[in-house]
Amino acid sequence: MSGVQQSARRVAPLAAWILIVEKHYMDWIRSSGGPLICIERDLAPLWTGIRGSKHSDLGDIEIADYDRACQVRDYVGRVAVAGRHALILGDMPLQTMVWCPINQLPLIVRVFYADPEADVIGILAKMLELDFSEPTEVIGFKVESGSILIFDSALSGSNVGEKCLSFELSPAAYLVMTKQFEPDERTSVLVHKFIRGT
Repeated sequence: MSGVQQSARRVAPLAAWILIVEKHYMDWIRSSGGPLICIERDLAPLWTGIRGSKHSDLGDIEIADYDRACQVRDYVGRVAVAGRHALILGDMPLQTMVWCPINQLPLIVRVFYADPEADVIGILAKMLELDFSEPTEVIGFKVESGSILIFDSALSGSNVGEKCLSFELSPAAYLVMTKQFEPDERTSVLVHKFIRGT
């Protein structure tokens, strides 16, 4: 991690990035400092952010959903929500987008560092195929409703408004593979790929 953070300081501070993406790409999002949550739309109103709430999955312990999200130490982790699960995009609060390549499932792309005004997705697209044969992390994720939101885990899901990304996945069990890619010496990204189970 330390090498990535040092490289990020060399190239461009996160707050200064203005990343150009073409119109058919979805917008970028970043949190106010904590992790992002990736949750099915029908579960989102049950996520209370920084407000405390009781969870039967935790024995009715009073704990803020945001605090539960902050307990995730990996790049991706799971938290229980109403008997199902949401994904937490942990580690550093990286600028994040959803990339939908043609004829592929959506990819979640998070930027460690890049040049100001870099077309990060264009750079990744030139790689033709991202090799996930040796992922850094793999975690299971079951989708039941199909519509997914990504937003700051400090927010309440019922009031997130337009401060989110959205994408679609067919209801199924998935593996989420995570791997870092460095397409050139000035660009480093973390990519999460959904693999549908058989």
